[in-house]
Amino acid sequence: TAQIEKNIRNALKNGMLEKDWSNEHLAKLLGMYPSNLSKVINHPMSVQLGTICRIAEKLGIKDLPIK
Repeated sequence: TAQIEKNIRNALKNGMLEKDWSNEHLAKLLGMYPSNLSKVINHPMSVQLGTICRIAEKLGIKDLPIK
């Protein structure tokens, strides 16, 4: 599971980089506090899958690397 967490974290961070979105910008789009978004991105296995999927959808990530 550590590798899966790393893969998801990297996918989310890369998605933000590709869109050139800051943590603050993405958090605003999602209606979240930036500090909460940061916790989700850095520790995706500690939150509900729906939260991860919502973030991925906003970033345009169609397939999360969960293998």
